[in-house]
Amino acid sequence: ALAVYRVLTVSNTLVRSGNKFGFCVEDVDRYSNTGNPMKRYTCDDQGLQAGWSDVYSSDLPCQYVDVTGLPPGEYLLEIELDPLQQIPESDESNNSCRVPFVLSAPCTAKPSNDDFLSAQVLAGNLITVLGDTSCATRQAGEPSHAPLNASPASRSIWFKWTPSESAEVVMSTEGSGFDTVLAVYAGSTLGAAGNNRIDFHDDISVYQRQSRLRFDAVAGTQYMIAVDGAELSDGAQGGLVVFSINPSGNDEFSTRAELTGQQASVLGYIGNATHEPGEPQHGPTPGEGSLWYEWTAPASGPVVFHTIGSDVDTFLSIYSGSDLPSLAMVVRDDDSGGYGTSRVEWSAVQGQRYQIAVDRKSGTLSPSAKLVIRLSWEAATIQQAPSISKPPSSITTVIGSNVLFTVSATGTLPLTYQWSFGGAPLLEGQGVQGVQSPNLVLSDIDELDRGLYQVEVSNSLGRALSPAVNLVAASATRVIFVEPMIVSPGDVVPVQVSIASQSAEHSVAFSLSFDPGRISDPQISLDPGLPATTALQVDPSLAQAGFVGVRVLLPPGLALATGKHRLVTMHCRVANGIPDEERLRICFEDSPVRREVLGTLAQALSTSYGCGSLIAATRDILS
Repeated sequence: ALAVYRVLTVSNTLVRSGNKFGFCVEDVDRYSNTGNPMKRYTCDDQGLQAGWSDVYSSDLPCQYVDVTGLPPGEYLLEIELDPLQQIPESDESNNSCRVPFVLSAPCTAKPSNDDFLSAQVLAGNLITVLGDTSCATRQAGEPSHAPLNASPASRSIWFKWTPSESAEVVMSTEGSGFDTVLAVYAGSTLGAAGNNRIDFHDDISVYQRQSRLRFDAVAGTQYMIAVDGAELSDGAQGGLVVFSINPSGNDEFSTRAELTGQQASVLGYIGNATHEPGEPQHGPTPGEGSLWYEWTAPASGPVVFHTIGSDVDTFLSIYSGSDLPSLAMVVRDDDSGGYGTSRVEWSAVQGQRYQIAVDRKSGTLSPSAKLVIRLSWEAATIQQAPSISKPPSSITTVIGSNVLFTVSATGTLPLTYQWSFGGAPLLEGQGVQGVQSPNLVLSDIDELDRGLYQVEVSNSLGRALSPAVNLVAASATRVIFVEPMIVSPGDVVPVQVSIASQSAEHSVAFSLSFDPGRISDPQISLDPGLPATTALQVDPSLAQAGFVGVRVLLPPGLALATGKHRLVTMHCRVANGIPDEERLRICFEDSPVRREVLGTLAQALSTSYGCGSLIAATRDILS
């Protein structure tokens, strides 16, 4: 019960599920500057400090969802931590996240740059390109690209690059979707022993399994670069490749990348980007790191720049001026491109140089993001009717949460948006914002917000209507559960029964069942954290048969607040001779006391029940 993994269709149908089997929870990686700089919790004393995380690397066992047999298409991966709310937290509402993904059809042909002699040619000194090694192969005589870990070549793709100037260069696979190996070679022939290898790299860190190497490149020298997967027990991994030369190399204003032409698109890796002293704020809130570009307008007239197609939430700002102190804002945007992307339009002047900053919005980065931004531009004089490039997606959530629907659209500006609910146009108001923007925000949703949502995008040339998407909002689950614990045979142990409440429970009744041959002498006591004068009724008439009835009754008119509450503790004796690791189940039954949860008006409240286990473990004895 540490985590549940679910795969859903975009219409919210559950098609696969899996679980995470926890070994231990400990401070592994300090992700926040405000967290305690010292690690505190380990596998011997488990827990997590605020500002620390426990990292489950992708190659750890027992944490997966099997998607064998699912047809290709768009899906959602949903991960929920502590689904039974057994871990006490101040906020239980942020324990789940959803990531959209595309399950592609199995590849049928090797990539075009699979072979050494068909390497993809790269130009420039600041490069980010995408690739895929899923169907890549190994050539006869191809050397190992990571000789230190004895990983043979298996699924490599190749790039060819000739620098125009001599300088230190960084090559990286950061952002790739698997454990990569990276190697660079000199010359136009492939030595079977790798004797023309200049450098290679496997893992950036124990938690970052992509690769990064650095060497002094010589102008005019042809370099051949191989990206492969690390060899595991089931063969080398493959998948999406993000390959960069000098990743985030245009991080500073002085190293900005030059853009040319009236219409084009470039990729950039923003994962290592920072802010420099004197740099202006590019959005309504501070960002986390920017990339800089310079574009000289080839003609006068309206022009559009946007970051649609990026997989990070961006700010986009356009400036005039030639250095940081003299920059003057021309135009900027936050989310007009939809899905966190940005879009701006202004009237450019031929020959004028414009400085362009793409910033990463703070606190919005998805853990699955490739950290690749796409910056595109074109003349706005090209007249286009609206076209929806990325439609909104259906959402499954719980009552009381906040919801964001978003859409990406292209076409001649200005674009007009109108969201509708159940076929009727939505109006701006309390709990509803952005009805005429790409981003519709619903706050503190209730049962009346469930249903179909749609957006129409229009301009003077036409209109486009998105598919209708569904908001499925379930009431948060009310769960009564037995908290699992490790016990020593022969001991008297305190078994705790708790409830994940939904702020309406006045009376709770149930019967606990157990194996009377292994668990005996149950004694029930009320938890002292409940309101004063809370009544406890116990029915021990069937204790010899392994059943004991319990009823907890709060004072008149009172109900439990939302959150986790301990109800009762059952002190009981665990029999001797129980083998290590054996589970002793304690569950809920209807005899001698029937299960029911009632509100303050004696109304029945829907409730789930979760059994618990006492896990036998013999004490360690010091000699």
